[in-house]
Amino acid sequence: EEERLAREATRQLQEWKTHLAWEAAETARRLQEENDRLAREAAEAVEAKEELERERLAEEARAKAQVEEEERLAKEAARKLHKEEVEEEERLAREEVETVRRLLEERQ
Repeated sequence: EEERLAREATRQLQEWKTHLAWEAAETARRLQEENDRLAREAAEAVEAKEELERERLAEEARAKAQVEEEERLAKEAARKLHKEEVEEEERLAREEVETVRRLLEERQ
């Protein structure tokens, strides 16, 4: 009877060890899956952050280029306006000279 009880206890102990080993393996598998999922999420978060940084830098570059283009156009418009003002002043001066010359010719 003692041998039978000892064999039964040994069998139950072996079953228990097998069950615990299976539970440990299952727990390790679930932990690895969770670890893999967290690693993927972390990598995706890093990638998203890098993408946002690239987009921010690109937007800054576009904004800078737009400001530079607007400044260039403003300078060009100012030069054109100044040129037109100078041309108008020259035209008025020529007209004035012509008027004075005509008046002098008329007096003579």
